[in-house]
Amino acid sequence: MGQYIHQDSLMKRFLLPFIFFLIIVNVSANKDDKDKVISGLKANFILNVAEKVYIPTTEQEQAFKVGIYGKGKDIEYVQDELIKLSKIKKIKNRKIKIFHFKRMRQVTPVDLLYVEGDSKIRISDLNDKLADNPYLIVTENFPFGSSLLNFTVHEEDLFFEVHPEALESKGIKVAKSFLDDQRRVTSEDVWLRILKSAKQLIDEQNTTIAKQSEQLNTKDRKIGFQQGAIILGTIFLIAIAVLSFYLYITNKARKLAMTKLEVKTQDILASITYAKRIQQAILPDQNQFKENLKNCFILFKPKDIVSGDFYWQQRYEDKVYFAIGDCTGHGVPGAIVSVMCSNTLTKVVRELNIKEPALILDKTSELLETMLSNGKESINDGMDIAICCLNTSTRQLKYAGANIPLYLLRDNKMEVIKADRQAIGKVSNRFPYSTKELALQEKDNIYIYTDGYIDQFGGEHNKKLKRKKLKEFLIDNHHLNSDQQQKNLNNFFEEWRGQNEQIDDVTVLGFRL
Repeated sequence: MGQYIHQDSLMKRFLLPFIFFLIIVNVSANKDDKDKVISGLKANFILNVAEKVYIPTTEQEQAFKVGIYGKGKDIEYVQDELIKLSKIKKIKNRKIKIFHFKRMRQVTPVDLLYVEGDSKIRISDLNDKLADNPYLIVTENFPFGSSLLNFTVHEEDLFFEVHPEALESKGIKVAKSFLDDQRRVTSEDVWLRILKSAKQLIDEQNTTIAKQSEQLNTKDRKIGFQQGAIILGTIFLIAIAVLSFYLYITNKARKLAMTKLEVKTQDILASITYAKRIQQAILPDQNQFKENLKNCFILFKPKDIVSGDFYWQQRYEDKVYFAIGDCTGHGVPGAIVSVMCSNTLTKVVRELNIKEPALILDKTSELLETMLSNGKESINDGMDIAICCLNTSTRQLKYAGANIPLYLLRDNKMEVIKADRQAIGKVSNRFPYSTKELALQEKDNIYIYTDGYIDQFGGEHNKKLKRKKLKEFLIDNHHLNSDQQQKNLNNFFEEWRGQNEQIDDVTVLGFRL
């Protein structure tokens, strides 16, 4: 009998604390899991707001910018969920870019800014900071009516308040389906009841954890120093064993997954690299390009391995036809469209024998629209382009442009030859393109470029480079030979970009008579 009593006593002293230890660890892990689920709910709501609310932004912006203001684990969870969603979703056909601001001075213009109630920031301060930019602030757990769009989460359900009249006064329109959402709260009384209920639930959860903790502490105090040391040592050894086994299994699974991912990634990379070789084979040889067009340079910088930009050239007797194009998108989709556009251009000039720049653009647009409308779905892809015909004997230059102007630099003065404001491809109310004729003089410099160069973010204040800076740079460097101009243009672009990602494909073509 004494032996059984002794074993029972050991079981109470040894196993019970260990069991309570596991309970506390499990409760903490469950809380983290629940926090992540709620963070996913918040992230989905934030992007749903972006889809259901029209926020006036400039058409030149390549990405929909979502800002997060605040600190702490909850904010980091929401940021992680938004980053995951940004890889698989788009807002109005624009990529999503996430920014995290921890202090007021870090805040920069965004389309939508999420602010947590614990951040202790005043909406008026944010309005002053972002006064000159279109934006929408989405708050969490703010007092009812203190912001234009506010939400709270209670028991994994999300409720929100929105004030459409106030939003419309700022030029922001709200979809009717969003206003009719059953989760919308329209009175302060209901809002306060939800917040009170949520606070009670949190208090109950904290009380449960505190009670379990106190039970464990009570048991620990009943155990003597020696028994406690043995128990803690045993727990430590068990934990090390379990952790070692977990790390072994996890590491093995990770290595297997990484191996499969690396093989798949390498296959995709090899395919894209081969696509680059195909695209390069279609593009004109730059040395041949320079033989036909003396004192010429081409700066060609794809954003990814393949490019949505392209350059093109054909020669007929003493006339040199050349062009640069900027097709919809970049990477693989842009490259596919660029190959179609380049081949269509060649067909119009070679097979259809159309030699007038404006007529070349008219026919190219017609053929491209037909090709992209042959499938089950009509595709609105197209391109911007500048095309020129230079008579090397008479120095007469004919130019036609679809959203890409031509720049003539003569006697240190830059003249802009405007393009027609109409893309190649499917557009409504199409009109014929126009040809401009220029009588060039010796030492004239001609430049055409895609907007990837001037749209690049960088510099001291992380802003776009813009057309003015590029024009000043070209004026300062036009006296240099073509190779040096190309090198300087590339260096200027990279220095401006700094650590920023290149946002678009870049093509600059220039030559001097």
